[in-house]
Amino acid sequence: MVRVYTLLLLLVLSSASYAILVDMRGFNIIDDSLAEAISPPRPMSVSKALTFIKGKYKKENIEELNFKNNYIGQSGAKAILEYALELPNLRLLNLEINRIDYNTGSPEYSAFETLLLQLLQKKEFEEIRLGENGIASAEWYRLISQKLVGRADASKIKWQPPD
Repeated sequence: MVRVYTLLLLLVLSSASYAILVDMRGFNIIDDSLAEAISPPRPMSVSKALTFIKGKYKKENIEELNFKNNYIGQSGAKAILEYALELPNLRLLNLEINRIDYNTGSPEYSAFETLLLQLLQKKEFEEIRLGENGIASAEWYRLISQKLVGRADASKIKWQPPD
């Protein structure tokens, strides 16, 4: 009888899901195009980082993604946002202190902005941290802020690091 209870307990514990914080902070992750241009040994690219995360963690268990303090640019941030939208329980995405330049004239800007606005609309998503990124222009802040006027999810963007 004790063996049966022990077996049942092990089955319950092994099937339980756990909230996971994926911490990729300070790994020197860079956009794929830059990683390919650097001779070996190359820093980790965004796509390799995402492949690593996908192989190690179940989507439904990831609640926080932390990419703070890397060298991620706009194309890498776009790829991370695409992945973030696939995560059903994601609450926090940290992209602080990277190289996202918010170049509103680039072809990737429109996709980046669209993905960002979609992520903000997810009910379970609570916060994206974008502070201290590259040359984040006042024009970009003005444009995105205009699109968020009157929206309940506007407070989900944190422009400055928490104290």
